[in-house]
Amino acid sequence: MLKKIFATVFVLSIFLIQSSAMAGGYQKYLNGDRNYILYDGHMGTAWYVVRGSLRVEADKYPAAVLSIVSAQVNNAYDGATTVTSQIRLFFVYDRDKREAVWIKSQDDYLILKRDASRAGGSAMVKAAEMAYYLATSGEKFFGFSSDFYPDL
Repeated sequence: MLKKIFATVFVLSIFLIQSSAMAGGYQKYLNGDRNYILYDGHMGTAWYVVRGSLRVEADKYPAAVLSIVSAQVNNAYDGATTVTSQIRLFFVYDRDKREAVWIKSQDDYLILKRDASRAGGSAMVKAAEMAYYLATSGEKFFGFSSDFYPDL
């Protein structure tokens, strides 16, 4: 009887370890391609910045303007890896004030805050952080946990 209990606990622990390792559900690098770096995932959809698309549009201290392409993958949580859409994002940074702005269009923008909610632009905060991190070879702008950042 004790052997059966031990065997059951052992099998269950293997399943729990496997499921916790997959809890994120999103690939940090799309298909292992280090050019596509995960910056957000929500409800099955993943968003990746495309490292090779990063451009420094302007850089005059304390201001900097960066742009980077964001690639969307629908059903990524279920294993999909096909990019379904891409858009170029533009960010303006004030390095002294540690403020950033997402330029949506000529007439629209969003001031990015480190603790923004999903509705308040948390995904764009992460995209802005990733663009800045890549442009500066590892300097953090808002500062997230270390597992957010890619290897440079």
